[in-house]
Amino acid sequence: MNFNTHKPLFIISFLFLVALVTSIVWLVVDTRGSIERVLFFPGTLEAGLQGEPRLMPRHRNMDRDVRVLIDEIVLGPSVLGFTRVVPRDTRVRSVMIRRGIAYIDLDGGFLAGQQFLMLSVEDALDAVRHTVQFNFRRIATVVITIDGQIPGQPVFEVGLTVPRLYDGNRKKGIDNRESITII
Repeated sequence: MNFNTHKPLFIISFLFLVALVTSIVWLVVDTRGSIERVLFFPGTLEAGLQGEPRLMPRHRNMDRDVRVLIDEIVLGPSVLGFTRVVPRDTRVRSVMIRRGIAYIDLDGGFLAGQQFLMLSVEDALDAVRHTVQFNFRRIATVVITIDGQIPGQPVFEVGLTVPRLYDGNRKKGIDNRESITII
C-alpha cells in the first residue's frame, strides 16, 4: 500500500479521528457542570403530575442545587401541555438542607397567586416535595414554609413582656408591666 496513492483517504481518516476525539473530550468536560433533572408539573390533558426533563447547572453545594431546582419550578413548564405548580410571583426566600431534611421557605406571593392555578395549595406543595425528593434521593423529608409559617398550621405567636412607661403612680412591690403579643 503506497502512502502517496491513498493520501486523501489517510487525511480524511485522520481528520475524522481528530473530530471524534475532540467531540468526546468536549462532551465529557462540558457535561460535568450540568445535570439532567426532572421537574413535575400537572398536565392539562392527563391527570396527575407529568415529568419534564431539564438540564441544570450542578454545584458542589446541595443547598444551591435544590435552590436552582425550586427556581426552575417557579419559572414553570416549557412543554405546552403542562401547567404551573406555583405562581410566577413566588420568590424563594431560603433553602437549607440538614441531616436529610430540606427546609424551603417561599414568600407570600405563593399564596397570593395560587388561586389562579389548577392545583390547591396542598397539591402544589406536594408537587414541589415530589420534585425535590425525586431528584435528590438523600433528602428524606421536605419542609416547606410560606413566610416562615407552615401552611395550614396556627400562626406562631411570641409573647413579649414590655415595661409600661412610668406614670408617676408606681408603688413599691407592684409590677407595672403589660404583656403584648407580637404576630
